[in-house]
Amino acid sequence: MRMGNRRATNTLLLAATNVFNRAIGFAYRIVLIRVAGREAVGLWQMMIPSYFLFRVLASAGLTTATTRLIAESRAKGGQAAVGQVFRTAILVALGFGLTANALLFLLSGFLAQQVLGDPRTTLAFLIIAPSLPLMALSAVFRGYFQGIEEMKVVSTSLILEEIVYIASTLALIAYTHNRGPGLLIAGLAAGSVLGELVGLGV
Repeated sequence: MRMGNRRATNTLLLAATNVFNRAIGFAYRIVLIRVAGREAVGLWQMMIPSYFLFRVLASAGLTTATTRLIAESRAKGGQAAVGQVFRTAILVALGFGLTANALLFLLSGFLAQQVLGDPRTTLAFLIIAPSLPLMALSAVFRGYFQGIEEMKVVSTSLILEEIVYIASTLALIAYTHNRGPGLLIAGLAAGSVLGELVGLGV
């Protein structure tokens, strides 16, 4: 009964976190269009699909796989096995994340000029590339904490990541305002990196 109550509480906590992040994210997008302008937001939306391709390469499936393997190892009562799974997952995350980072860094010019047809997105691609290994590592840590059913850590990480991303992005937009859409979306990219860094730090 106690285990069932804990799982129900964890599920509700993650659901509430998701609702909160979506709500502030919705409000942020409205504000973003007003302060950054439609041209900068259009450029950002144009580069997001390409960036998400590298996100998938860096971290797809890591959280789910880590959660399952950690939970199985924990159920068998072997702390040593849990530690081994975690260390292996970290190494895999680093491999995927750094590979995705290197590929995006090397292909940023090609994506900006040949795929998107707008070289103003090059700087944003270069700036956002380091978020990929951070994201991969965060995926493993969140999978670990989900596997040991410590959802408060996961929830705190997701909320603070979103808050820092929004706050830093708006601050950087204010700093780069009237300096052109290229620098504005570079600020958006930098805010994303800062958000990932804080999420991992938690």
